Amino acid sequence: MITPRKRPCASCPYRRDVPSGVWEAHEYDKLCGYDGDTAAQAMAGAFEAFFCHAKDGHLCAGWVGCHDMHENLAIRLRGDLDYDTILNYRSPVPLFTSGAEAAAHGKRDIASPGPAARRKIGQLVRARSQTHKRGDTMTTTYTAVFDRVGRTHDVAPLKVAVPNHLLDQDDGAAADFIAESVHQYVRRKLVSRDVEVIVDLDNRRGQIFCGFQDGGTFTINSAIASQAEDKE
Repeated sequence: MITPRKRPCASCPYRRDVPSGVWEAHEYDKLCGYDGDTAAQAMAGAFEAFFCHAKDGHLCAGWVGCHDMHENLAIRLRGDLDYDTILNYRSPVPLFTSGAEAAAHGKRDIASPGPAARRKIGQLVRARSQTHKRGDTMTTTYTAVFDRVGRTHDVAPLKVAVPNHLLDQDDGAAADFIAESVHQYVRRKLVSRDVEVIVDLDNRRGQIFCGFQDGGTFTINSAIASQAEDKE
């Protein structure tokens, strides 16, 4: 079943910390159609679910976190979504309060994007070009060293091979990849089913949450670049 990402991607138009002018105007225009109630969305033609621009198969976490999913028309028209996860999703990063607010911010500097927006655009262009290079199998391996998982202090380290095209997007994408890998690893060691992992790759730290409780911490050791085995 399809779910939203754990956190909005680093270029999500719904995030308050993403610079203005990253996306084209028609991409921002799509956001406003989901603001109204179900009938208003039908009048606006907002029939399609909004998937992440990272094209990883997940719903856009910013879209799910910003709009009232109880009123959302698009999710009612699909039968392949995890509705419980969608209806209970809460973004771990600040979002705009509506699609109209996000669109107004995003379109403000389209004519003249600032330095931060130009860097973000460059990262997206490089990431998309590398995604189409089937021969690019370079990875960078990070090691998560756990201080504690739940009540257990002797948890074996986890090595995570991050595809280099995620590093070229920005640390947000690589951090999400590491967080998901750690989540899959530690959730079998915890009683709670409500497990979330947050990774701060800049400071090489990670935090595990079990609901609203502290589920443990870990450090992320220095990376080692390598060439993955070509299986094609």
